[in-house]
Amino acid sequence: MTIAQQFTSTQEKYLEYDFEARKLRRNEAINKEIARKNLLDMKKILEEHHVNFFLLYGTVLGALREKDFISHDTDTDIGIFEKEKANLIESIPSLLDAGFTLIRTKFPDDLVTFMREDEYIDIGIFTKEKHALKEYYTYQGNLIDLHFLDTLEEIEFLGEKFYVPSSTELFLEKNYGKDWRIPCKDEPAMNLGYKNSYYRLKRMFLRTALGKKLKPLVKKLLGRH
Repeated sequence: MTIAQQFTSTQEKYLEYDFEARKLRRNEAINKEIARKNLLDMKKILEEHHVNFFLLYGTVLGALREKDFISHDTDTDIGIFEKEKANLIESIPSLLDAGFTLIRTKFPDDLVTFMREDEYIDIGIFTKEKHALKEYYTYQGNLIDLHFLDTLEEIEFLGEKFYVPSSTELFLEKNYGKDWRIPCKDEPAMNLGYKNSYYRLKRMFLRTALGKKLKPLVKKLLGRH
């Protein structure tokens, strides 16, 4: 049985969630107060079930740059390794009892999403895979170089200790560019791997002085690629 079949009444193997409808009914920006409580409560439950997790993407970016969640972010991102999956599954009844709702799962059960008070947390479950002869940690096509997750670092965030990818500033530079310290809306993490080289080069160009001038034209010409 899939995670969705174990913990919801659905007959489908995986759960979908209408995030577009959510955008229409509320301010898209994250509610920091609720997000803080959700993450801290989930941390306590996961640790009680021996689930070691680490912060990811915009959540790491906010933790280092703002010492808080990013105001224009929309969710919380954390990750675990495949070896932690059984413990995560054991923790789900406790998460449900704490008021979290399982709203989304993705084939092959390597992404689960929990929501409470209309704020949600994505949990990516990482395995190792080869892409173009190079091995990465991956879930749902998200690729992270092995050295960032083979060892983890601890940081202080929300008054607690959290694990984050090692060489954290380099991790952020890889995913957001060298100017990751400058807040920039609507520029999510850029995935690694050769398939995404075009998108990464496009973003780098649009951040140059010439690129900023040509941005409307470039977006019009290349926005669908």
